[in-house]
Amino acid sequence: MEKLKCTISMSDGVLNIRLSGSIDHHTVRKIREEIDGELYKGGVKQVVLDFGGVDFMDSSGLGLILGRYTKITDMGGKLTLRGLSDDIMKIIKLSGAEKFIPIEKIEKKEKPTKPDNADKKQEDRKRSLS
Repeated sequence: MEKLKCTISMSDGVLNIRLSGSIDHHTVRKIREEIDGELYKGGVKQVVLDFGGVDFMDSSGLGLILGRYTKITDMGGKLTLRGLSDDIMKIIKLSGAEKFIPIEKIEKKEKPTKPDNADKKQEDRKRSLS
């Protein structure tokens, strides 16, 4: 498991927090303190927690999410979750949090497909070069 890293940026009242690594009871305290410190600076209208780089999360991560949700909404702001893996989404659904916390889905890029006749054209080209 990789150590938890947190990248925070603020733009137009939106606090973007990109997490990467593992969220467990050993790592969550430091991240919680960093996020809360940013919230108490003021001017935050929305927080986006991006889990795109998270490879593991236990119930302490759920506590992090729910605690930040409470703080942010008490301050009149909104929380959005982004980049949830299937495993993290299962935890969110088991808690029922997806019913009141918006979740942004990131579309996975599909590999470009060849046209149906692309292989035939390539084969024809190989024949003409021989």
